[in-house]
Order: sequence, then C-alpha cells, then structure tokens
Amino acid sequence: PWIAEQQMKLPARVQFRHGSIVPILGKEYKIAHSPEEFGNVWLKESFDNQMPQLKVSGGSEHMARRVSDWLKKRAKDEVTYKAKKFSSLLNKEIKSVSVRDTRTRWGSCSSSGNLSFCWRLIFAPEKIVDYVCAHEAAHLVELNHSPRFWQTVHRLVGDWKSSKKWLKEKKSKTEIAYRPARVLLQDYTGIPAVADLAAMREAVKEKNKDPNTINPLSAVDLVIDHSVQVDQSAKSDSFDKN
Repeated sequence: PWIAEQQMKLPARVQFRHGSIVPILGKEYKIAHSPEEFGNVWLKESFDNQMPQLKVSGGSEHMARRVSDWLKKRAKDEVTYKAKKFSSLLNKEIKSVSVRDTRTRWGSCSSSGNLSFCWRLIFAPEKIVDYVCAHEAAHLVELNHSPRFWQTVHRLVGDWKSSKKWLKEKKSKTEIAYRPARVLLQDYTGIPAVADLAAMREAVKEKNKDPNTINPLSAVDLVIDHSVQVDQSAKSDSFDKN
C-alpha cells in the first residue's frame, strides 16, 4: 500500500509520441508525426489560436529518439549562446560548453572555464534559462557564492531571486520519459542478453507466432565490448594488462 501511495504521487510520464505535449522554453508544443515530410524535427508555430507543433518526420519507431536528440541539441544551442553572451559582458572567455543529463544541479562551472548544463533546462521558461546561464558565467569572475558573486548575477539579469526560488520550488506536472539511443554492455552481460532475446523469438516461432513481436520497446544501437572489463586497477601496469 505504501508503495502504491508513493507511485500515485509521481507525475504522469510523458512519452515522446504523436499527440504528446512538451514545454520548450516554457511554451507548450504538441508533437505531430509527419512521416511524409522532410526536415527531421522542427517547430511549427500557430497563428490561429491552435497549439504550436513540434513536427517529426520519418518512421514512428524512431520518433522518441529523434525528439530527444533534437531537444538536447536545442538545449545546447540555447545555453551556449546565452552563456557566451553573459561571459562577454564580463570580459571573460569560456573554454567549453556542454550539456548533460544531470540530476542534482542545473549547471556548473570549473576553475578552468568549462561550463556544463542540464539539457532539461530546455523545458523551463526562458527567464529561468537566462538566470542559470548568468549564474554559471558569473562563476568565471567569482568561483563562490559571495555577495560579490550575486552582485555580478544581478548585473547580468537583474532580479535573480525569483528565478532561484522558481528552480527550488517548481514542481513539474509531467515526467519526461527518457530512452537511450545506445547501450554499451560488457560481453559477459551483452552476449547472454542477445542470446535470451534470440531464444524467446525462437520459442514464439515454434508456437507458429510472429517472432518479430519479441523486440525491445525502443530501437537502440547495442555495443558489446570486452574492453569494458577492468581486470587490474590501482597499479602502475594496470593499463597495459587491461
């Protein structure tokens, strides 16, 4: 019962499929599958009070991955542009900008000038994205959270307290489902996984059923590599032995 109660509290999971609604920079878009069109993934704005669309071409089996890839690229483009804009106002230079699937922080700045952001910022309002980018750019000047640091943030975006509060208190109404595009397995686990899949398909075939019904839910690139295994560690010759 306790587990069921906790599950009831979780937000509804949003699948990247036709008809799903996703927020992009705080504005809601409806995913629209357009298999006959060209363009991969693109935004189609609406001027007749209809919800704007996130159009996706190609086969439906690749839709989730294409949408995910597009959102991550759009996130990187946004944070890169904003971070460089703010850093230039501070006469500072960024060494690199990356996006990751972080769970504990929205952004980070290293002492060498490498900035990293959570790609899920693409779902937040643009004001919030501005704040996070300004926050990390300010760390190029003050690698701390001193009063001078917050003064620098204020110079870049003005009121930052409401944005900071939003990130702390905002609760999403939906959970974005994430499915990987590539899976890397060591051979002792990867080969049995493939063998099990083949055995299940063979069993279905023996029952005069379609073996193609036994497939992963998401199409992924599966890489099975023995080099993932580490036999030696913490020794001067570990690299050569591995």
